[in-house]
Amino acid sequence: LSQVYLQVDFSERTLFDKAFGSFSEALELAGTCFDTLLEYMAGVLCFACDPQWRSKVVFDDAGASIIGVRIGEASNEDMWQSCREFAVAADEVMARGGDAALT
Repeated sequence: LSQVYLQVDFSERTLFDKAFGSFSEALELAGTCFDTLLEYMAGVLCFACDPQWRSKVVFDDAGASIIGVRIGEASNEDMWQSCREFAVAADEVMARGGDAALT
């Protein structure tokens, strides 16, 4: 334990402990989200070899630059379902971290 931690009052140590403890859940939940992101990126890499790629992107008005990729709504929903719990846990980390002066 650090000297700073030992010198602050009990309530500040409690806030820090809660902030530190909130990382565990976020780290546990990150795996599912990360795996889904990897699968998504694998699909993006396959997209580069797709001969029909022009129909799956959005070009600027001049037709010279790609400004977007058309992604099916189901892909977005699958991503969110895989990452939702992690997002909630990450928000908790941010909130708890903001509560504790030691962070």
